[in-house]
Amino acid sequence: MSLPLHEAAKTGNAEKVLELLEQGSDPCVIDERGRTAYRLTAGKEVRNTFRRFMALNPDTWDWQAAKVPSPLTKEMEESQNVKQANKHAKRKARAKELIRIRKATKKKAKEGVPSSHQGTRRISSRVAGALVLVFGSLVMIAFGQMVKGRNHKERKMIKWR
Repeated sequence: MSLPLHEAAKTGNAEKVLELLEQGSDPCVIDERGRTAYRLTAGKEVRNTFRRFMALNPDTWDWQAAKVPSPLTKEMEESQNVKQANKHAKRKARAKELIRIRKATKKKAKEGVPSSHQGTRRISSRVAGALVLVFGSLVMIAFGQMVKGRNHKERKMIKWR
């Protein structure tokens, strides 16, 4: 059983969905799997078509039974568009700022690194290596002390574990 409104919603044809709703197709009708046309929508534009039609015709159908969440008014759409534009502008400004920072960093690198900062990475890795060796030695010493304190049978068992 193929329902025209369901097919238009599933294929993402927003114009056809609007045309069928205007002609009186019932969005509350469920298909053989228990789904309304809104639940089959292929994209945001088709979902928004249902919501716009709901905003213009709130009493035409039982929109709750049709599973359409809420009406979409022009004011709501404009608000969403403004919010999206602001978000895009912030993202663009941040990208420009990152480019400016990268250029400044490259410029500083070309100018040269002060002598006080040269070799700090190598020194810090050497220090880290020494710390690992010291820590490892301490662990070995501590483990050795634990083994020495036990009786002969327990030491044998530890060796074989």
